[in-house]
Amino acid sequence: MGLSICHTLIKDHDGDLIIDSVEGKYTRITITLPARLKTTMETQK
Repeated sequence: MGLSICHTLIKDHDGDLIIDSVEGKYTRITITLPARLKTTMETQK
């Protein structure tokens, strides 16, 4: 998957995508997602 597709999917699920990179050393990608999504009933309130 392309990185832009991953970013869109993560944002659609209320998450974050953080990229930390040092050329020639490392690239760290951190994905955080909420522990629980709101149910349909909760979003209708």
